[in-house]
Amino acid sequence: MNDPDSPQPPSPSSEDHSTHVEAVEHDEAEDHSKSIQRPPPPRLRIHHVFLLTVVVALLASMLRAFPGWSELGETQEMVWKTYQAIVAILIATGVTITGLGVWWRWRGFAYWDQPGQYIALFYAIWVISYLTALWEVVVFGDAPYRNTVAIQTCLALFRLPVEIYVVWKVADSVPWRVFFGLGVLTSVLQCLGAWQTWWSTALFLTVLGWAILSDIRRGVPRHWSHWCGAALTACNGILRVSVTLLIQSGFFETTS
Repeated sequence: MNDPDSPQPPSPSSEDHSTHVEAVEHDEAEDHSKSIQRPPPPRLRIHHVFLLTVVVALLASMLRAFPGWSELGETQEMVWKTYQAIVAILIATGVTITGLGVWWRWRGFAYWDQPGQYIALFYAIWVISYLTALWEVVVFGDAPYRNTVAIQTCLALFRLPVEIYVVWKVADSVPWRVFFGLGVLTSVLQCLGAWQTWWSTALFLTVLGWAILSDIRRGVPRHWSHWCGAALTACNGILRVSVTLLIQSGFFETTS
């Protein structure tokens, strides 16, 4: 028999009981959210490569409609056409990945949750400049790229809020936040009429390498669409620096 004067164990209060119920409900909600989490997108398949080949062929046919530079020498024109062909492949890759991403998202797969997928989106919207240039060739003849500055400004205005969103919500490491933060700065400068220089492109490549090494060191699982987006920036950056240096060296100076 218990001594009435001895201390008794405290009975659970209603507040403790409600706290316990809330904790249980929170754990159940987390388990439910994990159970309905979207699955990762499909792995790279051969039909993805076939689709990319079709898109590349379409863009290559668009390039054939553009007039060449008759003032350039044979070697100069070959280098310039090679540059245009590589850019077309980069844009086609961005269009293909973004199109697949929209399709996957509609089918219930996870997408738009990795930084490189937004890079692919930025390359996909470049196709607008190609379509505009093709329209100018059809309407005005041998005079494409009349509205280059206006189109680049519009593309920068599109990228700006997306880059801010990626820095805020998607980027999961400091290097990726710095990378897209530089993108925000570049888009603002382009809206103000400034153009990207070769050293700013080299800075982008340096930060990109930092982000990739950080992902590898931390063992972050990435989808192949993310790595394709990162590869697009690397290829375009190296290409842009090379062409800029050729232009500054006078390689593309027209003959009299």
